[in-house]
Amino acid sequence: MKRINVYLKLRVLGAIDPRADNSIKSRIQEVSKMTFHDEDGTPHVFTWRTIQTNKGKPEASDATAQD
Repeated sequence: MKRINVYLKLRVLGAIDPRADNSIKSRIQEVSKMTFHDEDGTPHVFTWRTIQTNKGKPEASDATAQD
């Protein structure tokens, strides 16, 4: 299976912000209904679970900063 390049991943993440929905979960679910094309024209669809982020979990650098 071909790996998805960073540019396509950033396009998917960039599509979340301009959505009109109030919650981040509903925005992600709307973006998961979209089809994104890579440089070769190959269509890609991402599930909402693939797109979702780890909101609320502290980064490793945040944990060390609290010491």
